[in-house]
Amino acid sequence: MEQKNLFEAIRKEDVVIFAGAGFSRYAGYPLGGELGKLLVDKLGPDERSKVSVSAPLDYLAEEIIRIKHGSRDIINQALKDIYWAPAQSTADHDLLVSIPHFRTIITTNYDRLFEDAYKDDALLIFKETEVSSWDDKRVNILKIHGDLSDESSIILTREDYSRFYRQDYSSPFWATIIKAIATKTILFLGYGYEDPNVWSIFQHVYDYLGDNRKPAYFVSPAASDEKIQFLNSKGIHYISHTGETFLNALLADIKEHIFEDMRNKWLSPETFRKFTSRQRLAISLKDAGESYQVQSIEGKDGEPMHGNMKFKHASDSDFDKRFQAFFEQGQTAELVFGETELATFRMDVEGLKLFGEGELGKVSLIKTPKIIPFDLVFSADGFEMRNLTAQIYTGKKSINIRTKLHTLSFQLTIDFSNQGDPDANWSMEHDAIYRNVNEELEVHGFLKHFFSQKVATIYLGKDNKFVKQCPTYDEQRIKDAETHLNYFIGLKNVEKAFGVRFTDFYPIDQDSVDDLNWILHVINGGRFEKGESMELTFGELSTETIANLEKLKDSEAPMELTMNSDLTMLLHNQRLPVPGAHTEIPFPEVTNIDELRNGGKVLKVKSRTGTIYQRFLLDPFPSVIEDE
Repeated sequence: MEQKNLFEAIRKEDVVIFAGAGFSRYAGYPLGGELGKLLVDKLGPDERSKVSVSAPLDYLAEEIIRIKHGSRDIINQALKDIYWAPAQSTADHDLLVSIPHFRTIITTNYDRLFEDAYKDDALLIFKETEVSSWDDKRVNILKIHGDLSDESSIILTREDYSRFYRQDYSSPFWATIIKAIATKTILFLGYGYEDPNVWSIFQHVYDYLGDNRKPAYFVSPAASDEKIQFLNSKGIHYISHTGETFLNALLADIKEHIFEDMRNKWLSPETFRKFTSRQRLAISLKDAGESYQVQSIEGKDGEPMHGNMKFKHASDSDFDKRFQAFFEQGQTAELVFGETELATFRMDVEGLKLFGEGELGKVSLIKTPKIIPFDLVFSADGFEMRNLTAQIYTGKKSINIRTKLHTLSFQLTIDFSNQGDPDANWSMEHDAIYRNVNEELEVHGFLKHFFSQKVATIYLGKDNKFVKQCPTYDEQRIKDAETHLNYFIGLKNVEKAFGVRFTDFYPIDQDSVDDLNWILHVINGGRFEKGESMELTFGELSTETIANLEKLKDSEAPMELTMNSDLTMLLHNQRLPVPGAHTEIPFPEVTNIDELRNGGKVLKVKSRTGTIYQRFLLDPFPSVIEDE
């Protein structure tokens, strides 16, 4: 009964997760006692003898800081070494992400599993100033023990906890925690009943709220009677599960009720669409006031659906004729069910239980095509694309051929219904994201050949082929293809120069073209104007050096400097560091000779031409270390 009540609360999007170290244990991160031992291992032999490994973690951490004379550096570094190390597994967190019913996660963990799992959907909050960024459309992750990106936020020692509890409950951070516990059902994952600090936090809030709170549930495997009694004393319901088995049971329950919950408006349309989308479904909803209704169900991105369906229909009816034609003639058009058939229709799709008789507004079937491999060759220019596949829908009167040339979807329909030569019509569509440079070179190479009406040879297997001239000449599209080809050739040069690979990036725009041209200018050793003057910091200069610098104003030779650079360029989410810079100052003149004579360490120099030039180097300028 307790599990049923909790599952219903989750399906109503009414649950906040309170996650502890046990929920990250499977990923290789330590529990409290294990963390204490790892911290002690960072001490020297003499220092280890001064602490007790069996002491509570907060006391142990405080003792280590005392031994280190108040410094937390060894603890901070150890925490980063431990919790920023790659996870051994992320299976449970990935499973949690597949359940979009949670909008708030409160955690005492230092690791980044939640942030990494939710990616762009995650909103990390661990400071007072971040609470104002709360976003109900994302997963708000409250790290109440701080985050290692800000060492000052970490709560670990007894003094840290004391300071944490002394905070004003009306502060934004505490107010957020109190609101979550007061207005939502709490689900504890990854805690032991021995964890004193989390219970202290929970008890602080419960005492503050009194009876104004919702139920709380504690998930843990094989708890003893004593543990269950302890939880009951806190007003917390116990459910026996590991994190993995709990999430799997929850996922199964959601799959069983997702459409019922949607119809009852227990969850938002956004959550419903996210969940069903992860089951490879595209579903259209209609708001009918007190409920939502399913208008249509399709495979996501045009993919076929898998499931079971049952329905009744009368023989010799219009639907019966269309049903027979769909399978016998091999047509590509959808087979749409009528009202009579929908009244008796029941279906399970992709493991989700759908409501049955009379509850769907539209059902349609799409035939699965035959898959044929082929190679595409433009022999005259030596351009070819190999190992492609085509989806072929055959019928008595037409053939529909669909293929994917990397990120380009291409469709050709051949109609035999008229006498004489068959009619052929084509269409194409490019994906919204480019996967990599090599593929786009092939795609736009194809587009250039296609719109130039080149002759193509299509090889079907070892011995079968046919030759056909491309049907359409389009000068503008040829120019567009050439523009893209030049761009991707430039990207290849950047990949080679910096040892990177561009993947999963958006189509180009003028900004990306400008950025690429700037980077290629760097790669090719091009010069940039840096202004009229610059400043350089040195150690104290000798009298002889200052005298030589003063003579520069009468010199026509340029001053040239090569040094390390901290410039990092960004292109399609790739960071491109430029480690070196060469500066050329034509007709140089030092403008602060008197300051240098008086011990100044900043050299101010200008070009009498009014322009200093700089070019960047892809190899770092080596440091020079003089032997003592």
